[in-house]
Amino acid sequence: MSDKDQKIRKHWLIMLGLSALITIVNTFVQLQSDSSLDAIPQVRYGFIAFSSLVALGVGFIAYHCVYRKFGTKLLIFCLIATIASLVANSILYLSGKLDPFALDPYHGAFALMGQGVGILWIVACWRMLKLNKRLQVLKSSA
Repeated sequence: MSDKDQKIRKHWLIMLGLSALITIVNTFVQLQSDSSLDAIPQVRYGFIAFSSLVALGVGFIAYHCVYRKFGTKLLIFCLIATIASLVANSILYLSGKLDPFALDPYHGAFALMGQGVGILWIVACWRMLKLNKRLQVLKSSA
């Protein structure tokens, strides 16, 4: 594997970790500003713990299938899901159905940062998909 290939894999791995972190922080921010959960704080912390475990579990599955086993199916799913999420969120923000500043003044900046990370994630997944397809061909011909 060349240095360029290693760089693509490293970039994908960093973006995987960043995406998981963004998911956890986003859940934390949204649940902290949800006043309906003030009566039962244990539910709020349960949601945060569950969301964290799911994000870490999905991250581990992606790491194992994509990074270790050079899989492509999960990458294709990640690409489709991320593109759909970015388009849906953009439409909701632009149509006014979702107000990024409704919860707190920082939520809008955080939403914009999430969209940017989503774009970087798409680029990383696309590059990793091309690399994994090439590695699968090399692996099967060897």
